[in-house]
Amino acid sequence: VDMGRYEDALNNTDEAGDASLNDMSSREKLVFSLEMAETLAELHGFVEGVLVHDDVQPYQWLRNGNGTLVLNDFNRAEVMLFDRR
Repeated sequence: VDMGRYEDALNNTDEAGDASLNDMSSREKLVFSLEMAETLAELHGFVEGVLVHDDVQPYQWLRNGNGTLVLNDFNRAEVMLFDRR
């Protein structure tokens, strides 16, 4: 594993050593990534069947008024039905 890429992320630089294009700290980036993964896990754990978003892109996550990260734009989403037997 190339640890240089991880070190760049922690230092807010890209592979060329240029400064990050945002002002998020490394901790904020990790928390943001975890929240994104949690929203996808919720879709996959939907009781009526797995929700398939079908168009997940970083700009589709938004923060609501209380600061919770939510996934947006479900116009292509489908419920994948399954039989528990």
